[in-house]
This record gives sequence, structure tokens and C-alpha cells, in this order.
Amino acid sequence: MLRQTLSPAGKIFFAGENISFELHYPHAVSGRAVIRTNLGRVSLFRREIIAHTEENLPVAGLDWHDIPMEKSADDTWKLTLPLTELGTFEAKCCFIPDDGAPIIWAQGANFEIKVESSAASAGNTIYCAFVRQFGKATLYAEHSSALPDEIARLDRENYTVIPPS
Repeated sequence: MLRQTLSPAGKIFFAGENISFELHYPHAVSGRAVIRTNLGRVSLFRREIIAHTEENLPVAGLDWHDIPMEKSADDTWKLTLPLTELGTFEAKCCFIPDDGAPIIWAQGANFEIKVESSAASAGNTIYCAFVRQFGKATLYAEHSSALPDEIARLDRENYTVIPPS
């Protein structure tokens, strides 16, 4: 059984980080391990998308390529890659036997890797304002007699009603 791991574990990374792939294959078979991925090929993928949009050419997937892994133990191969391009990528480890037998794929789905700008990693701000809290203090008092009936009607229609503070 072929088993792949990614560290650090996760799906969202920042430009400038490194990720490490590890492949475990406990069988004594001569061959090589690779990561099949589209990491590092953003410009090629973008050219394919533009050609598809402007010239109606099919997206060929030429951004996918194999990156060799290094053997580190009897049954383990490893590779660490820097994340230098922003975008969404996929990767999967596989073993290619020397005898021409079919490729042996690691169990599970492809790794999904989203690389975001490191400059924006801490620059996200969420601002919430409850505008109903601003205005005349008597606004609620003026409409308070109709409010319970209106709240009951909205509740029946599965709306969530936030009471005034």
C-alpha cells in the first residue's frame, strides 16, 4: 500500500512557505517516486485558459508535471518545495516501477493546495455595524405596538429576528 503525507497539514498556505511531501511504499520494488503536480506552472495554465477562451482550444493540462522525490529510507521518499506562486494547485505522489509496470498511485485524493499572498495574511479586517442601533432613541418606542405581530409573522416564515439591544 502506498501512503502519502503532506506537512504542514492543511490546504491553505502563504507564498514563501515550504511544504514537504512524503511517500511510504513498503515493497522492495525498483523504481522512482515522483510528485505529479501543477505547482510552479501558473503561467502555462493561464496561457491555456486564455487560448481556451479566445481561440476555443481545449485545456490540455500541460501544467501538470512530475517532480522527482529523494529516497530517504528503505521505504520512504521525500521532497520539500517552496511555494512561490499564488493560486490553487493539486499534487499527488506516485511510484513509477523500473520494469515498465503501471504507475502505482498513493491512496486517497489529490492534495489541494491554495497559496495566498503572505502580505495579505494578517491584513484581513471584518467590520460589522448594526445600523439599527443608530438614530432616534424613540424609534423603537414609536413602532413597539406593531413589532410583536411582525416578529411572529417573520418567525412563521423562518426568518431570524434579532431583537433590539
